[in-house]
Parts: sequence; C-alpha cells; structure tokens
Amino acid sequence: MIDVRPGRVPAIEPDGLYSIAQLANALRVSPRTVERHLRHGVAVGGELLRLPATRIGKVWRVRGRDVLDWLAAQQPQAVAPPPAAVAPAHRRRLVDQELDDMGL
Repeated sequence: MIDVRPGRVPAIEPDGLYSIAQLANALRVSPRTVERHLRHGVAVGGELLRLPATRIGKVWRVRGRDVLDWLAAQQPQAVAPPPAAVAPAHRRRLVDQELDDMGL
C-alpha cells in the first residue's frame, strides 16, 4: 500500500497521463512498487485493488484520475463508534422510571 498521509498530497493532475517513472516520482516510491501495484494490486479490506492502467506497446500509462481514485479507495473509512453499552444498574433505573411514567 502506498502511504499518502493527509498532509502529504501527491502532485498528480486528474487530467494527466503518467508513465511508471513519472508516477513513481510523484508518489515517492520506486518504479518497481508502481509496477507491482499495476500487476498484482494491493489488498484492502479483503478486496484486491489493482492500479488501473493501459499498456500501449511496451509502455504503461496511468490516468491521473484513476490514481487519485485508487489512492482514495485505500484510505481507511471513518467508522461510527459502537453505541455505548448501558450498565445493568443504569438500565434497571431506566426501566423503573418508564414503569413509573406508565403508572405501573
């Protein structure tokens, strides 16, 4: 996985078309890492995400928009915290209060 921290945005134009060397330079990784992500992808959340690219002859070309979307798919999604568990004593008080409100 390529580590792109929130404060570290790669210089990739959405409308650009990049070679492996250009993309490696922009992402600050080796060209071999980019090639590995083109061919094999990266496992994210039990799913394999390959970097979308087009091979023209012997040269790979990658669209900037595809790179940005691929990087965004790797970022952890915000997960809502689980609801707080109600302690048994507090739950008992809530039940008693509801019964009192119902007049029982």
